[in-house]
Amino acid sequence: MPKHWFARSGRAMTTAELAADRTAQQMHESAVAGAPPDAIKRSLVNGLLILVLACLAGVGGLAYRSMQAAAVSAQREAQSRAVIAQFVELLSGLKDAETGQRGYVITGRPEYLAPYNAAVGVVDAQLASLRRLTTGNARQQMRIAALTALVRKKIAIAEETIAVRQTQGLLAASQAVTALAGKNIMDPLRALVAEAKAEETQNLKSHEAQSNADSRRTLQAVLLGGTLGALALLLLFVCLRRELARRQQAEKALRHVDSQYQMLFNSIDEAFCIVEIIFDDGKVPVDYRFLEVNPSLGKQTGMSDAKGRRMHERVPDMESHWFEIYGKVALTGEPHRFVNEAKGMDGRWFDAYAFRLGGPESGRVAVLFRDITDRMKSEEAMRQSEARFRALFDWGPIAIFSSDAAGRLQECNRAALELWGAEPVVSEGDSAFFRAQGVRLPDGTLTPTLQARTAEVLKGNIPAVYDEAFVIEPPAGPSMTVITHVVPLVGKAGHITGAITCCYDVTERARLQRETVEQAQALTDLHRRKDEFLAMLSHELRNPLAALSNAMQLLRLPADADPLQQHSRGIMERQLKNLKHLVDDLLDVSRITTGNVRLRLEQVSLDSIVENAVEAVNPLIAEHRHVLTVSRPPEPVFVHADAARLEQVLVNLLTNAAKYTSSGGRIGLNVEIEPVASGAHAQAPMATIRVRDTGLGMAPELLPRIFELFTQADRSLDRLQGGLGIGLSLVKQLVELHGGTVTVSSTLSRGSEFVVRLPVMRAALAPASPALVGSAQVPAKAAQRILVVDDNVDAAQSLALLLEMTGHCIWLAYDGPAAVQAAIDCQPDVILLDIGLPGLDGYKVAQRIRRLAGLKNVVLVALTGYGQDSDRQRSQEAGFDHHLVKPAEFSEIEKILLAVA
Repeated sequence: MPKHWFARSGRAMTTAELAADRTAQQMHESAVAGAPPDAIKRSLVNGLLILVLACLAGVGGLAYRSMQAAAVSAQREAQSRAVIAQFVELLSGLKDAETGQRGYVITGRPEYLAPYNAAVGVVDAQLASLRRLTTGNARQQMRIAALTALVRKKIAIAEETIAVRQTQGLLAASQAVTALAGKNIMDPLRALVAEAKAEETQNLKSHEAQSNADSRRTLQAVLLGGTLGALALLLLFVCLRRELARRQQAEKALRHVDSQYQMLFNSIDEAFCIVEIIFDDGKVPVDYRFLEVNPSLGKQTGMSDAKGRRMHERVPDMESHWFEIYGKVALTGEPHRFVNEAKGMDGRWFDAYAFRLGGPESGRVAVLFRDITDRMKSEEAMRQSEARFRALFDWGPIAIFSSDAAGRLQECNRAALELWGAEPVVSEGDSAFFRAQGVRLPDGTLTPTLQARTAEVLKGNIPAVYDEAFVIEPPAGPSMTVITHVVPLVGKAGHITGAITCCYDVTERARLQRETVEQAQALTDLHRRKDEFLAMLSHELRNPLAALSNAMQLLRLPADADPLQQHSRGIMERQLKNLKHLVDDLLDVSRITTGNVRLRLEQVSLDSIVENAVEAVNPLIAEHRHVLTVSRPPEPVFVHADAARLEQVLVNLLTNAAKYTSSGGRIGLNVEIEPVASGAHAQAPMATIRVRDTGLGMAPELLPRIFELFTQADRSLDRLQGGLGIGLSLVKQLVELHGGTVTVSSTLSRGSEFVVRLPVMRAALAPASPALVGSAQVPAKAAQRILVVDDNVDAAQSLALLLEMTGHCIWLAYDGPAAVQAAIDCQPDVILLDIGLPGLDGYKVAQRIRRLAGLKNVVLVALTGYGQDSDRQRSQEAGFDHHLVKPAEFSEIEKILLAVA
C-alpha cells in the first residue's frame, strides 16, 4: 500500500486529501516568506503613531489660537452693537426732551416737563458711555465731541424757552422759539448720529465676518484633530488584524482545498467509487470490495451502506463479466469505458469509466459511472417509434416527401409517387419529378411547381405553408385538388436543414365546398333580394297609405258630419289601420329573422300592456259581436320587457282569436302568476298570459308548424279572414327574445288556447312618472313656414292641405332639385322631406340644405316609407332631425311643429 494511504488522525488519507494538504502548506509557506520581518513592521507602526501624535499637537495649538481670535471678534462685535444702541437711545432721549418742552410751551402744564427732565438727566451719562465705548476710534471721538456741543446748546435753548414761558407767557415763549432756531441745531445733531451709526454698522459687519472665519477655523482644527485621532486608532486596528490574518492564512488554505475536494466528491451526480479487486489463486478476478463511495452511488445503484462491503454481498447474482473488466484494468492499467447491463440489479444499464489507482500491486480501481436505464428505454422506444412512423410514412394515404436545404428531393413515400405519377431519377434531379404534371391554383392561376413555396420556406422568408390548395392536372386522368403543408426542418444551431412537404387529396371535399359556396351565395343573393323587395314593398305601400291617412285626417275635421259619413270614415280608419299593421308585421318578421331588431327593455306593468292591447282590438271584437273577458291578478305584475313589442304580441293573438271565431263567440284573456317551487329546484316566478277562444280550432297536423312563417289554416277560410300567415311567427320570435315561451293547444271546431310565459321581475322598481300624453291634437303655438316634399302628389297635397287648415304657411315640391330651390326661395322653418325622390334622393337634398348658410338651423323631418334601423341611422348621418315612417300620425307631426314653435 502506498504511503499516502497512511492514517492521519485515525482516518485513511486519500490522494486527493494529501494533494490538498500539500497545496495548503505551500500557500502558507509562500505567505510567510513574502511577509516583512517583525522589527520592520514595529518600526513602521511606531513611526506612524509618532507622526499622528505630532499632528494632533499642532492641530490643538491651531484650535486654541482660533478660539482666542473668535473671542476677541465676539467682544468687538458686542461693543459695536452697544455703541449703536447708545446712539439710538441718545437721539430718542433728545426727541423726548424736545416733545416735552413743546408740550409745556403750548399748554403750560408742568407734567409735560417730566419727559424733558428725564431725558436731560441721562444725556451726560450717555455721552460719557459713548466716549468710553469708542476709545481708540479718533473719528468717533471727534463726532462725540461735536455731538456734545450741539446737545448742550440744544438743552440751553430749551431751558431758556421754558424760562420765558414760565415768566412771560405763551406768546413770548413762541417768539423765543422762533428767535432761538432750535430746529437748526437738531438737524446737524441727527446727521452726526447717522454718520456715527453708519460707521459702527460697518464695523459690526467686519467683526461678524471675522468672528465667523475664526469659528470656522476652530471647527476645522477640531475636525482635523478628530480625524487624525481616528486614523491613528484605525491604523492600530489594521495592523493588529493583519497580524492575526497572517497567522490564520495557512490553516484556512488547507481547509479550503480539503473542502473543495470533499464538495466535488460529494456533489457530482455521477456515481464514483474506489474498489479493491479480489483475485483467486489463479489471478482471476472473482469479486471486489468498496473502499470509497460518494452519495450518488446510492442513487445510481440503489445500494446504501456499500462502503467496506463486497459486491457479492450486495448483489449475489452479479455477472462475472463486470469483475473481468475491472480485473483487467487493475492488472494492465489501461482505462476502459463501456456500456453494459447488470441483470442482477433489476436489469439496469450503466455507462462506466474505470481507471487504475497506484501500481499493479495495489489492485485498486476508480470507477465513474451513471445509470442510463431510462436513456436506453427511451432509445428503444425511439427505435420502435421510428419503425411505426416509417410504416406510416411508407403506407399512409398522405403524400410526403422531404427536401434538403438546397431544395433537392431526398425521400418520398408511395402515396407521393401515386399522386405525381412519376418516380424521381437521381441523374435528373427533382425538377423532372415535379414537372411531371401541371399545377395551378384553385382560381385557375398557373404556378410552376411546389418548388417555389418550398424555396420560400427554406430561405426563411415565410415560417411554413399551411393548408394551401393546389389543383394538379396529370397527363392522363381528371384533375385533383390537394391541400399542401410545407414545414422546415431546423438543426441544433437553429439553421434550416430541409423541409417536409405533405399533400393529401381533397378533390371530393373541394367539389362539395364549391357546391356549398355556390348554394350559400345563391341563398345570400336571394336573401338580399328579399330584403330589397321588402324595403321597396314597404316604401311603395306606405306612400299610398300616407295619402290615405292624410285624407282621413281631413275627413275628421268637419264637426257636422252625418252618421253615414262617420260610419264610413270609421270603416276606412279600421281598414287603413289593418293595412298598416300588415305592413309592419311583414317588416318586423324580416328584421327579427335577420337579427336586426332591438328591444327597448324596461320595467313595465302587464296591466298597462293588457289594457292597451284590448283597446287596440276592441273595434274588431265589437265588429264581430264577441264577448271579451279579461282576468288579472289583484296585485300588479312587472316584467322586464319592451312594452310596444309585448303589446304587439297580445294584439296579434287577440286579432287571430277575433278573426277565427264565429260572430257572437267568447274570447278570454287571463293573466296569472305560476306557483314557484321551493327548495333546491326553486326557479324565478313566471307570468302566464292565456288567450282562449271558442272559434274554429285547428287540425292536429297543423299545430307542430303553426308558428312557422307563412303557415296558415285552410286556404278557403284563410282568404275569407285575410292575413299573410306571419302573425304567429312574429309572436313566437318576440316572446323568445324576451326570454319566454309560447305554446298552443287546439281542438277542431272547439277553439284554441295560446299560452305565453314570461319571467317576472323579482323586485319591482319604483314606476317612472307617466308622461302627459293627450290623444287630442295639440295645435302649434304659432304658424310655421313649412316645405312639404314628396314625389307622391296626393300624399304631398293632402298633407299640405291638413297643415294649411291648422294655420301654417305651406310650399310644395315633388323632386329633389325642386326641393333644394324651394328651400332657398321660401326659407322655411320646417321641411317634411321624403327619401325616395327623383333627381336627388332625400339624403342628398338634406346634405345640400345643411351646407347652405341660411338654412343650417332649419328642422329637417324625414317622412318616408323606409323604416328600418339602418334607414334611421342613415337619415341621422345625412342631417335629419327627425325620422317618421309613413303613414305617420298627424299628432306626431304636430308635436314636432309645437317643439319648433
